[in-house]
This record gives sequence, C-alpha cells and structure tokens, in this order.
Amino acid sequence: LGWAVDRPTLPGHGTTVEDFGRTRFSDWSEAVIHRYDRLCDRYERVFVAGLSMGGSLGLWLARQRALPGLVTVAAPVYVYRFFPYETPDWRLPFVPVLRRVRPVWRTGPPSPESRDIAPWKGYEGVQMLDPLHSLLQGLRELRSGLAEISSPLLVLHAPGDRTAPVGNAWEIMGAVGSAIRRMELLPI
Repeated sequence: LGWAVDRPTLPGHGTTVEDFGRTRFSDWSEAVIHRYDRLCDRYERVFVAGLSMGGSLGLWLARQRALPGLVTVAAPVYVYRFFPYETPDWRLPFVPVLRRVRPVWRTGPPSPESRDIAPWKGYEGVQMLDPLHSLLQGLRELRSGLAEISSPLLVLHAPGDRTAPVGNAWEIMGAVGSAIRRMELLPI
C-alpha cells in the first residue's frame, strides 16, 4: 500500500539469553527514542504501534515526543497490583529481592493455547530477573506520567490476557491526556 514499515529489534532481544540479561528498560526506551527520531528524519509522519512491552515503550515514547498516532496492543503499565489484587504470578512483588538470590529462574513451557496465539519461542525456559525488575521500575515511572501523553491513542487489549491484565487498558484510558483516544477489547 506504499507504507514504509520499520520493526526494530530492541537491545538484548533476538540474540541470546545472556545478551538479554545485560539489558534494562533504559536501554530499550533509549533505543525506541533513537529509532523514532531517525525515522522522523526520513518521513513526514511516523505512527507507532507496539505489542506488550512494545506498547509500553510506545507510551513511553509518547511522553517524550508528540506522536501523530499510537496503537498499543496488550500494553502493561503494571504487571501486578495489590488494590485490587491482580497478578499473573504471586512471586512478582518479590522480584526485587529474588533477583539478588537467584537472578535466573527456570520456567515451564508455555501452554499449547499460548503457542497457538504467539508461536515465537523467545527465551523459553528461563526468566531473567534483573531485566524484569528493570521493566517493573520502568512501568512504575511510565504509569506515573501517563497524563503527559497527548497523542491520539488506540488501546487494544484482550479481557482474558493473563500476562498483562485488562485493567492495564482501563488504567491507560483513564490516565492519558489524549483528547482522541479509543479502546477496543478483543476476546481471544
């Protein structure tokens, strides 16, 4: 259709578990800002869309730059919360301590249903707690600054999402300063 599309690979992604373990939220957010600025040098308007953490990074970018439009898909601004209690794993609140005890946690394989939805295998079998801790900190900062976002926004989320609970979509919609915003809940 004549649209230029860019799909960046974030630092530490798409290589090895060890590379991923050395990266942090600041590496990912800086890479997104740098990539966006480069694209703006080449194109008149650059729209941003992101899935999961990519959507969170899109929101982060929208705090830094006036985007002509942003689409988030299953973007978290929190991974767990206490009131009302929501968490995909009871250990998440303990990550700041657990990462000092055992920085790499073994995990089980994804369910067949999960594999049907998301076939990419990623870093199966392990969870790197230092990058996860960094993500949790980055999301806290992002969440506190959602009101600074004024870009037109489309929020897509699945009500049954177990990794990024649907409360994230409602939180984003209620907190952003965007005059144009829309949310679509898409059951999977």
